[in-house]
Amino acid sequence: MRTLTAAEGPNEARRPGGLPPIAWAAVALFVAGVWAIALAVQTSAHTSTRYQAESEARTLALALAEQSANFIGRIDQALRTAKFVFERDPVNASIDELVRRKAIPIDDIVQFAFAGADGVILQSNLPLAPTPVSIADREHFLVHADGTAGLFISKPVFGRVSQRWSVQLTRRVDGPNGEFAGVLVASVDAYDFGGLAKVLGDNSGAVSAIFGFDGRLRSRTGVTAGMLERDFAEHPFVRLARTEPTGVWTGPSATDGLRRVEGYRAVSGVPMFVSVGFAENEVYAGLRFRAFTDFGAATLFTLLILTFATVLDRQMRRAESARSHAEAASEAKSRFLAMMSHEIRTPLNGIVGVAGLLADMDLPREQRKFVDVLRDTSQLLTQILNDVLDFSKLEAGKMDIEAVEFDFRQMLNRTFELMRPRAEAKGLRYRLDADIPEGAVLIGDPARLRQIANNLLSNAIKFTAVGEVTLRARVRPVAGGRAGVELKVEDTGVGIPASRLPEMFREFSQLDKSTARKFGGTGLGLSICRVLAERMGGTIAVTSEPGIGSVFTFAIELPMTLRQPGPAAAPITPTRGRRLRILLAEDNLSNQLIATSYLDRMGHRVDTVNNGREAVEAAAALPYDLILMDVQMPEMDGLEATRRIRNLVGPARATPIVALTANAFAQDERQCRDAGMDGFLAKPFDPAALAAAIQRHANDSGNTDAAPAAAGTMSAGSDPAVEFDPRVMDEIETQIGAEATRKVAALFAKDVRARLARMRGMSPESAGLAAREAHAIKGSALSVGALQLGRIAAAFEADATRYDAATMAEKMDELETAFARSAEQIAARESVASIAE
Repeated sequence: MRTLTAAEGPNEARRPGGLPPIAWAAVALFVAGVWAIALAVQTSAHTSTRYQAESEARTLALALAEQSANFIGRIDQALRTAKFVFERDPVNASIDELVRRKAIPIDDIVQFAFAGADGVILQSNLPLAPTPVSIADREHFLVHADGTAGLFISKPVFGRVSQRWSVQLTRRVDGPNGEFAGVLVASVDAYDFGGLAKVLGDNSGAVSAIFGFDGRLRSRTGVTAGMLERDFAEHPFVRLARTEPTGVWTGPSATDGLRRVEGYRAVSGVPMFVSVGFAENEVYAGLRFRAFTDFGAATLFTLLILTFATVLDRQMRRAESARSHAEAASEAKSRFLAMMSHEIRTPLNGIVGVAGLLADMDLPREQRKFVDVLRDTSQLLTQILNDVLDFSKLEAGKMDIEAVEFDFRQMLNRTFELMRPRAEAKGLRYRLDADIPEGAVLIGDPARLRQIANNLLSNAIKFTAVGEVTLRARVRPVAGGRAGVELKVEDTGVGIPASRLPEMFREFSQLDKSTARKFGGTGLGLSICRVLAERMGGTIAVTSEPGIGSVFTFAIELPMTLRQPGPAAAPITPTRGRRLRILLAEDNLSNQLIATSYLDRMGHRVDTVNNGREAVEAAAALPYDLILMDVQMPEMDGLEATRRIRNLVGPARATPIVALTANAFAQDERQCRDAGMDGFLAKPFDPAALAAAIQRHANDSGNTDAAPAAAGTMSAGSDPAVEFDPRVMDEIETQIGAEATRKVAALFAKDVRARLARMRGMSPESAGLAAREAHAIKGSALSVGALQLGRIAAAFEADATRYDAATMAEKMDELETAFARSAEQIAARESVASIAE
């Protein structure tokens, strides 16, 4: 028997053979999968683009409706003030005096005038014409002469004094005995009704408009006189807006016939609605380029794969003929593989992810076979490419080594259990022998330590046909607050001849050609372990004897602290007692998945809705034992939804409602209770807090104590030195399993990326919308332990209204950097597919 350390031995190159037929078959199948996925990606991109356009149109329509309501309110307030003055002292009432006192917002109007009972304009902020001007024939005069006293908003008219197209906002003036004394008229520019273009911000291609329910256009960006004179009452879009107060219309525009995606919303308090639309050809313009790039990428990717396979096959065959040629080819191949790995990894991650999603669908058996083959071959290629990329990063010095606190025992157990199915599938005895001080917390790079342990265990299982594989771990305190850490992987496998030991830690090293054909792999795993060990200041060595087995030993010193262990998170068990029907109102998909997984495992039946309006409809339709209500949601927030549920007729109004919110301050809890909620659960919450809230409120609606905050979690206000808390994801996986945890991570990444993209297009004028997006990002971040991202999002939410354009751009950079860092840290977990790309 001979012992060899990683630093020993000559650098002999192995002699690879050509690619086997099964590899070529896998390449062909993989290329077919690439094209199938390119088509699926195009379909998905079209759907996503439409959804984003509809969502942005809805958001802008909401902002325009609020802006228009406020504008009309200001004008009406001026009319009311003038009405009071003219009715109290008609002799001395003066529009010029009201303008001087700034009771009339002169900057918002074209003309402010008073017409007497005969319709002749008697006063105006504009100079009166030499010849008296009468409006006795105008609709906005006649309706008040016939008795209408409230606010009236006219169709667009061409002003006889202003000589401009304007919309008239009018109120009746009464005499001392209640008789008709005249009409006050505020003329508003029909070309820019209340600054309707301002709400569009940087959306230069959008069109905003204001319609009356009578079918006449009041104002529009880019409006013409011809549009103002037309009647659109019978247009399908206008008919839809009259029947549904808010929504999205996709079709020919009422004003110019151009197909648009238009969000619309009724204006509160007046018979009008607003719309904001994007031309369909502009909405989908990017998809044409996307189709070109996607299918072009698929073509290029196909050529790259075929080139890669052909070149690799040729190089491997040439290596058979001459050792010197093999050495030169090996060096060229290494460079080529590193370059190819970088270029291929991003689309390959997408292929693996989509293959996984397809595998989760309910597919016919024949299609499932194809999906399984696609997934297995793509995962095999992914593993090969990951090995090559890791090696190239290490060789280039681009792989950073972290120094973070981690629970070594927990990391070891998770790594060991990850490989158990492979060992048990081969019928091997699989053992863990750990001697670790209780409460040992090490400071190092847990992801790289796991990678070393994974590679060593994987090799041991691969090369052991019968017998056992043992992982031994020892942690021994040494001076200076440090500990000596030793990992040994022992197997009873084929063993390694002494003559081949010098090659075991060299790149692309395997025992012989038969090993590559029988076991597969790149021969990079041990080389990566060697470089990682050296970068972390450790050593790796092997002791082996053919037919007896091998022992790989990794040793390193790391800083260590001992902490009093807290109670372990117990897996969720079904709740004793009756099965409850629970309504969950939550717009964040990752939080929704976590909560429903918890509730399902407790044995409850869960219905989910995405906003407050849907929550009210669901509560009115079905009897629920408990409602879990997010506070900040689109369309209608949780506070308003609670107030409406409390006003329902029947037993639904007494349903217990527990607030879910990332804002866990005292004033937030008071707001929830004032709205009619029975309890308060802070995000992120743990299963124990959720179960306690259910037990408290579903069984005793009279007890309104707030549910306890999540135990063991950290808020955005916690230690600013802590960037990411891995315990949150660990607890989620403990409770809902690895598969659901992967979905949580993927939803977190998808949701935050979409919100950051929307925020990038917002200006300081849209700070309120940006703050709402930041609030949603904060909740998502805290739910997965991304504390730094949560802190930055919370600060953005609090201060967004005070940002100028430069500050907002700077804060967006901070948010995106924190998200990228969080995604990398989550992706470092073995149980979570990479989301960092």
